[in-house]
Amino acid sequence: RTDQKLTEKGYYSVRGLKYICPAGRYGATTGLSSPLCSGYCDIDGYYCPPGSTSPKMRACGGDNVICPKSTVVPLLVRPGYYTSDPLLEQCNPGNYRNWTGLSRDDTYRQSSLISTSHSIPECQLCPEGTYKRNAGDDYSDCLPCNNTRTKSSNDRVTCDCTIVLSEGYSALYNVNTKECEIMTNEEFNGLDDSIYVTNTSYTRYEEFECEPGYYCIDGKRYICAAGYYGSRTRQGPNTNINTNMNDDMNGDMIGDVSVHAMCEGKCAAGYYCPAGSTSPYAVPCGRADLYC
Repeated sequence: RTDQKLTEKGYYSVRGLKYICPAGRYGATTGLSSPLCSGYCDIDGYYCPPGSTSPKMRACGGDNVICPKSTVVPLLVRPGYYTSDPLLEQCNPGNYRNWTGLSRDDTYRQSSLISTSHSIPECQLCPEGTYKRNAGDDYSDCLPCNNTRTKSSNDRVTCDCTIVLSEGYSALYNVNTKECEIMTNEEFNGLDDSIYVTNTSYTRYEEFECEPGYYCIDGKRYICAAGYYGSRTRQGPNTNINTNMNDDMNGDMIGDVSVHAMCEGKCAAGYYCPAGSTSPYAVPCGRADLYC
């Protein structure tokens, strides 16, 4: 040998041989000499593939996967478990709630989902040309990109630079300076996912058992529809519901109700079931001049 090089980030060297830092660990500095590298990737919601340079190297990826500390690869959420309730949580980065035409009530997260679910708009992407870094519901959090040099990323979490560069270079939008920073492709490819904050749709790290009155699909929890009930824990996608109800089927819908939201089945005759009911006998019909 006639030359030597300093070991790059994400690697370590022993007796002149270079090795990649193992999955679950990261190498944040150059010149590392131990397979322990810089340490474990011990931040919830992220995972570290081999060669990682940061404990936040890769965001976990979605509501259907979790990444506890020191995760090597994302773990699928178990059937009948969930990581999020889209209706009760703040919107994820890149999304907001459009309250146009609705009476906004910011206390809905502390009140009964049964009585408020009909009036809460679903989260939707921020408009093209804007981005939103943090969780929250407000449209005002969707900030404008520098439209002369950038466009919204597909997930609206940041802006993508559109400037033309020489071969071997890339550009990253700096949300603090509102400008595109030019760097080599190697530097760009080594960037971590710290742009995604912990415990949003991109960085889940724990799962919860689906409670009675709810059903859980792909890591998300939904309430059983009014007129139906769910007495079991871990209610998942509904594959056994009797759909012979003289209603037109429309994909996974019967009328305007998802077959999954029917949970275990219809409320019993003589009773009615508000959304989230756990028994077919949830509430007696009530009076002689009413029928259920």
